[in-house]
Amino acid sequence: ATSLLIACKHEELYPPEVRDFVYICADAYRPAQILAMELDILRFLRFEMRSPLSIEFLHIYCRMFRQNEVARAVAEFLLEMSLLEDEAREYFPSVLAAGAFDIASRVCNLASWDGAMEKALDITVAEAVRCGARLNLAVSNRQQISTCQRKYAPLLENVVDVFHFPFVYNGVFNA
Repeated sequence: ATSLLIACKHEELYPPEVRDFVYICADAYRPAQILAMELDILRFLRFEMRSPLSIEFLHIYCRMFRQNEVARAVAEFLLEMSLLEDEAREYFPSVLAAGAFDIASRVCNLASWDGAMEKALDITVAEAVRCGARLNLAVSNRQQISTCQRKYAPLLENVVDVFHFPFVYNGVFNA
């Protein structure tokens, strides 16, 4: 009940009251006990409650699949650029990271999202490619130069032109 209370407080605009959880538990716990357990759980978590970010998923993927630093930097650039794109909001952070990973792999001529990655992470090749293609299209067609592009230009100058990012999904993307 306490975990549900914490989740409701984190997610709901108007969370249920503690007395509602006492009722759900058939009066097995008093309100003070539920609140004490809430404090114990939050202390254990060091009050660190937030949604995971796409950059965190990307770092996990890069470690799992031994992506090199250059490809990782390209993917990080793409994720930062995704913050400027409305289309990126329709994807879960894990899928957005998979899309950026796929684009970076293609730009750097490395293995792109494949069946092994799909099996390990439960993100299909189709999901990663669809997200990657939409992100790639948005970044490729970007007209206005951003601070993000200026930031990554020196770092990626020998790899990719961040001001004229190539579209790497020719023949793959169907809007």
